[in-house]
Amino acid sequence: ATALQNERDQSAGPLTHGGKATDYDVRSHRENTDRARQVFLEGTRDLESADEQALDGVRSNVRQITSQLYTLGDIRKEAYQDDQSVSQTIDAYSQLIEQLLDLSTDMAQATSNPDMIQRTRALAAFSSAKEYASIQRAVIAAALPANDRSYGELSETDRRYGSNAFKNEEGSLAILGGVYDGNAETLLKPLGNNATITEANAYAKRVLTEPNGMRMLDKRSYRDWLDDASAELDQMQRIETTLLTEMEQKARELRNEAERDAYINGALILLVLGVSLVGAFVVARSMIRS
Repeated sequence: ATALQNERDQSAGPLTHGGKATDYDVRSHRENTDRARQVFLEGTRDLESADEQALDGVRSNVRQITSQLYTLGDIRKEAYQDDQSVSQTIDAYSQLIEQLLDLSTDMAQATSNPDMIQRTRALAAFSSAKEYASIQRAVIAAALPANDRSYGELSETDRRYGSNAFKNEEGSLAILGGVYDGNAETLLKPLGNNATITEANAYAKRVLTEPNGMRMLDKRSYRDWLDDASAELDQMQRIETTLLTEMEQKARELRNEAERDAYINGALILLVLGVSLVGAFVVARSMIRS
């Protein structure tokens, strides 16, 4: 999902200014996505051979995601071809990204463990916030020029699309505060203590929430914007990794508990069988004597 976000956002500026798929700024990110896609496909093969009935829904979603990932080539062919509605390309990528993000929630629900489900909800809320921040990065990058000598052009359709993403990011972070079982303020503190992130958010808010807001601010190139906006996305990636690590730790605890319970149950079964055999032996001897 992160690879798709980077490909979409980093190629927005070059492709809207006549760039080609063979250009390094576009090609390098697409190659990273292709590698990540291959790792994903290889990593989900074990699901097909798993016998757990609880994973039926997960397997179904994985098959659907797999088929959708093969449509990435079609999305790339038409990426940012319409200067007046770059949101079409951004949304096409976003649909793939959201399916990948939802997969973790499906897997957590298969465990039927309340703690696991709660941790995954926190991860899903933050990952959604990160996707909305990424959408803003792409919308503005596509609208800005290649240099800082002129103003960018942002269509009203794309501005409203980006404005919704700005509001939804705030909403997702609010949801995180309600479902995260730790201190959400401490978790999100790095996002508020960075001057570059603060300035980039203020720029995005002005550009996306106010008509013609881009002309009320200083001129800048899409490369300058990508550098500033990526500071927030990079920090969000670190926080996302923290949440993912916590979820994986919980998964390991559940696995260890399941193995421990299996050993205990096995020992109890052997004990019961042993008592039954001894009892049967005693009864048999008494019957023979009789």
